[in-house]
Amino acid sequence: MTQHAKALQLSDHDDGFYVPFSTMTTCRFTGGHANNVIPEEAEFDFDLRYLTATDPHSIIAPLQHFAAALEAELRQTTPEASVTIERRTAVPALAADSSADALALRILQAGAQAGPHVAYTTEGGLYQATGITTVICGPGEIAQAHTADEFILKSQLGDCEALN
Repeated sequence: MTQHAKALQLSDHDDGFYVPFSTMTTCRFTGGHANNVIPEEAEFDFDLRYLTATDPHSIIAPLQHFAAALEAELRQTTPEASVTIERRTAVPALAADSSADALALRILQAGAQAGPHVAYTTEGGLYQATGITTVICGPGEIAQAHTADEFILKSQLGDCEALN
């Protein structure tokens, strides 16, 4: 996995992001119940964040081939062994879209401020994938999002209402 993740650093780049390449990280690993017992089952989750120019299937395909080869090897001694890769979520990256420029300009004229590229997920890519012109805007600061003391100032809500 590490070698595969490092290879992403050599693929597509977008210098607008503070991490300018697609990333893959193992986020959680579970298995076994004692240090002297071979686990019956093990599981790990990984997170793939890819640039709009990157095909996520080209990143996952080598992992699927590796999983199939590993499963075949394991089944030589343990016929019930299995290795699977299960996609739990999939949110496409939101691409820059010139058809959204007019909408974005209207929002900026109403008082919003343009922001930099961001490396977090929104549902915007899902809307865009269906052909809906998409611009991400809203109140608050990303630094306060998904924290124990998450908040939005009332004044920021008022600024958002002014965009109507």
